[in-house]
Amino acid sequence: RDRASQFAQVLTSRPTGRRPVDSHPELELLNELARRGVHLATQVAVHLLDGQTIHPDLGDPACGFYIEVDDHEWHGGRLASTYDDQRDRQVRLIGGRVERVSTDEISEMSPVMIAQLVAAYYQHRSVALRGA
Repeated sequence: RDRASQFAQVLTSRPTGRRPVDSHPELELLNELARRGVHLATQVAVHLLDGQTIHPDLGDPACGFYIEVDDHEWHGGRLASTYDDQRDRQVRLIGGRVERVSTDEISEMSPVMIAQLVAAYYQHRSVALRGA
C-alpha cells in the first residue's frame, strides 16, 4: 500500500523501552512535570498484594509515586470511582502514593496544581527512600 513503508519506518524509529501514554493530557502533564525536574515513566507495572498488576498513567516505581489522569467520561460514576478508590488503597498498602488529576485540571495547567504535584512527589520520594 502507499506509504506502508513510511509508516513502518516511523513505528520502528520509536524507542522500544518506553510505553506510550494513553492520552494527550497525560503527555502534557508528563512534559510539564519534566520541565520542573520530575521525570516519570508511563504505564509502569505495579504488582499489588491481591495479585493484580496495574499500570498507572505516570509514575516512579523506585519510590512508589504514581499519577492517574482521570477523564470524567472514563472515571465518572459510582462504580468507576469505587474501583479507583480500591486500587489506590492497594497501592498505599505497598507503600505507594497515587495522586489523581482530572483532564480538566490539565487543560488549565494551573501552576498551583503543578507545584502541588511536584511537592507531593518530592515529599513521598524523600520518605520512601529514607525508609528503604
